[in-house]
Amino acid sequence: MRIDRWDVALAAYLKECADAPFVWGKRDCSLFASDAVLAMTGVDHGAEYRDQYDTAVGAYKRLAKDGGVSSIADKALGDRIPWQLLQRGDLAAMESGYHHDALGVVSLDGKHVVMMRDRGTDIRPISKAKHGWRV
Repeated sequence: MRIDRWDVALAAYLKECADAPFVWGKRDCSLFASDAVLAMTGVDHGAEYRDQYDTAVGAYKRLAKDGGVSSIADKALGDRIPWQLLQRGDLAAMESGYHHDALGVVSLDGKHVVMMRDRGTDIRPISKAKHGWRV
């Protein structure tokens, strides 16, 4: 369940990340999404993954132990929903360009997905999402 004024908390978190560096095991795509959920709900689904890897290969190996980011999100947030039903603050699975999904959060305008990139955040059209989860 989202906290009161979750939208203000999410806006502050997204602003904080806008120019922040991508760091494996601290602020990568999965922990960026997890920390967005933390800001909106007070629940930290990323605690067991934070600081557990520091490279792309390490991330892949650690997250693969639990089925990958989409399986981890399934366990934490429940059933997947089609991208067409995503709303502000929900999580979205995006094509990463590799052999796994990348996670992002639906923007406050409800039309985009915000994702962590090499330097700060990137915004993609929500129509590029594969599926998502209600937060």
